[in-house]
Order: sequence, then C-alpha cells, then structure tokens
Amino acid sequence: MGAKNETIRNMQARLDGLDVEIETLTVKAHVVKADVKSEYDEMIASLKVNLASARQKSNELQQAGEDAWGSLKSGLDGILGSLGDAIKDAKSRF
Repeated sequence: MGAKNETIRNMQARLDGLDVEIETLTVKAHVVKADVKSEYDEMIASLKVNLASARQKSNELQQAGEDAWGSLKSGLDGILGSLGDAIKDAKSRF
C-alpha cells in the first residue's frame, strides 16, 4: 500500500502544480489584447475541464482496489502528460 499512497501523493502534487500554471495563464489572459483574449479564454476553459477530469481520475485511483490500480494509474499518467503538454503550448502562445 505504501507505493500506492506515494503515487497518489505525487499525482496530487502534479495536479496542484498544473492548477497553479493554469491560474498563471488566467492572470496573463487578462492583459492580452481583446482580439486574442477570447482564444486564450477558450484555451484556459479547456485546460480547466481537463484538470477537473484528471482530478476525478485521481479520486478514482485513491478508491481503486489493488487489481484496478495499475490501469487507472497508467491512464492518469497519460492524462497528466497531455495536460502538461497543453499548458506548455498555451504558455508558448502568451
């Protein structure tokens, strides 16, 4: 059970870090020109939806039994990687 708890703590830390990055983008979006603001707002809204989905998967991981834990962990790792890439892409556009 120790490895599972450690993994969950690490994933929660990653989710919290991604949340901070999204909030940073939100602040930056407030100072962009009006013609591109709607594009940034849409990107940020999408990132927030994806983060909420990742948090839901994290909750499922916490509740999962040992037999389902491995596949849920793998799925959450993929979601977190994709979300991180999307945030990097959004940051590069600012």
